[in-house]
Amino acid sequence: KYNDIFLLLHTQLTLASLQTFIYDLLRRDDPEKFMDSFGSIFENLVKDIFDESKIRYIDEQSLKKHLPQENKVVDFLIPHEAANIFIDAKGVEIHERGMVTLSHSEISGRIKNSVLKTIEQAHAVNREILNSPKLITDFKSESYILCITYKNLMLGNGTFLEKSYATDGVSKIRKNHDDAYQIPDSHIFCISIEEFEYLMSSCKEHGRQPYEVLRYAVEMNRTPSQTVFLFIQHLEKFFGQVTKSEMIRKTGLDLLERMTENIPGLKQNVNLVNE
Repeated sequence: KYNDIFLLLHTQLTLASLQTFIYDLLRRDDPEKFMDSFGSIFENLVKDIFDESKIRYIDEQSLKKHLPQENKVVDFLIPHEAANIFIDAKGVEIHERGMVTLSHSEISGRIKNSVLKTIEQAHAVNREILNSPKLITDFKSESYILCITYKNLMLGNGTFLEKSYATDGVSKIRKNHDDAYQIPDSHIFCISIEEFEYLMSSCKEHGRQPYEVLRYAVEMNRTPSQTVFLFIQHLEKFFGQVTKSEMIRKTGLDLLERMTENIPGLKQNVNLVNE
């Protein structure tokens, strides 16, 4: 606010700030109750991004239909002749203490039901694909795991997980599964919903497949000077410029429009500094 005028420096920055503020506000009083409802909404958002991208995927219901009843499943699977990608949308949040603590056990406890669960579920599905490929899709020696969270929890990739705060958790999962279908730590990525949006929208815009981007990220991470902590940095290097979801952009602008209409005097006092 400057001289009684609200200056909107950048629409994307404003929308992201509003999303985070509303999200934190809604979950403040009763996080568990909020997350129980938010989980399904979050999965639907991921599905909408999939549908917009036109990239083929198999959802949780289809996986459950073809796999043994007791088998664990992921939320989504992207089958491709070159590689399979196992995806889980986790409507979870690490408590503030877990974001700043130096204790491995504290952080590991916070992610036990999120990232580690995703890794376990992906391997359970991959096992069944190896044993009975005709049930879902063919087994691929090259496979990837994506754990999508609403906010960027700065969890890094699987290699970072295994070598830092989730060593024991990852080790236990490895012991429960045969080497024949295990997915390497370097092929596991923890990304935010915004990064997933950019991944899928950019693939659609440039006619690429998600596995190509993940393959590139794995290759870059092998060289210390090319390694990055945020997945968005790989996207920017791969595509040159990332593409935003048109569906989410329109929804965000509509939300912003409704907010300005409901706050007296705000619409008349907002200047758009960016395009």
